[in-house]
Amino acid sequence: MAKIVVFDSGLGSLSIIKEIQKIGKNDIIYFADQKNYPYGVKSQAQLSTIIKKTIN
Repeated sequence: MAKIVVFDSGLGSLSIIKEIQKIGKNDIIYFADQKNYPYGVKSQAQLSTIIKKTIN
């Protein structure tokens, strides 16, 4: 069983999680980061900082 982390700034990734579940048994960790919404306008450096702060 694989551990898969889905990290998103909203709820749009729920459809991705449904597709992952079709593949087989996986341990899915879902984190909806609405505090930093939206991710699409942030730089890679900003996203890296956000993710590192969240997982620490």
